[in-house]
Amino acid sequence: MILRIPDFYEDFSCIADKCTDSCCIGWEIDIDEDTYEYYYGLEGELGERFRKNVFTTEDGEYGLRLDPRGRCPFLDEKNLCDICSAYGEVALSEVCTEYPRTTIEYGNVMQKCLGLSCVEAGRMVFEKEEPITLVELQMTSAECDEEEDEADISWYHFLEYAQKKTFEILQDRRFTIWERMNHYLEYARKVQDVISEQDLDDPDWNTEQIDYQMVEVDQHMPAEESMDSFEQYQDRIYMLEQMDILNAEWRGVKNELAGQNEEAYLQGMKEWLASGDCVERDYEHLLVYFNYRYLLRTIYDYNFLTRARLAVTYTRIIRDMDALRYRKQNGHYDRADRIDVVRIFSKEMEHSEENYKIAEEEIEFSSF
Repeated sequence: MILRIPDFYEDFSCIADKCTDSCCIGWEIDIDEDTYEYYYGLEGELGERFRKNVFTTEDGEYGLRLDPRGRCPFLDEKNLCDICSAYGEVALSEVCTEYPRTTIEYGNVMQKCLGLSCVEAGRMVFEKEEPITLVELQMTSAECDEEEDEADISWYHFLEYAQKKTFEILQDRRFTIWERMNHYLEYARKVQDVISEQDLDDPDWNTEQIDYQMVEVDQHMPAEESMDSFEQYQDRIYMLEQMDILNAEWRGVKNELAGQNEEAYLQGMKEWLASGDCVERDYEHLLVYFNYRYLLRTIYDYNFLTRARLAVTYTRIIRDMDALRYRKQNGHYDRADRIDVVRIFSKEMEHSEENYKIAEEEIEFSSF
């Protein structure tokens, strides 16, 4: 089996009590069945604490009740895990071990990344000056659950080739990030046209149909030309209004975004794009991240273009948040702000499958 990961993935390590936004505070905490049986059988105070705070969901799964401050019952006052302190990391539940890692698995490939709701993952991404690259490792101990037929393999190779091309487009620094964004969407439409015209009863997926060349131009698009209209901005706000609110922090940000009038939005975005704090590399990393995390979901529904548009829309929402924070802070925005803005967005938008589905539906039938 092949493990595909970003180049920084294996360097990740939880910073525990040094984290400014612990994943053990304010999050639903699921407990897998093996961990439930292990913790339930613990003797002493930790076992008693678990049995007191565990509950069963309507679906027959397990979770932990948070204390009145929204903290995991095993989190001590120094923001360290009592279970980990007593028994080591090997004793942690599946969700605690895996976060912030996410996985897409198909055929003989497991593709993993780090979610940007994690502060440390965000630091690793946005401190990178060079383009993100993908690494493929051979996992000799893992096997596929079932063999794939030739049609599946052809489809997988087609999408992997398309994913590779999207990386090339988004990371071609001969062009501004706003030009690359446009090329990325143009390429996604080309791929979607090929998919839509394909006879799925005879799926011979020819990658030659989705080659793409970016021709360098003498004059590049100024950042101001990448600005959206106020109507497009309002469409994004409407989409956000349809979604569940998972935490109070997001409610405040969303309300501030929704409260901007046309003049405030356009002037704020113009000032942000002209500032030295608006770093194109950050938006490159964001687009690559969203593209990498979601694009291969196309395997299951053939909807390539919507995933590309989702990557662009999510990036534009974060750019909206950037401009708002920049204006609120009177023209100040640093690396900590970059990591924090993305954390707030990811924590709200990427940890609810319902919110993700709403985003897909709105994006599929909108012009933003």
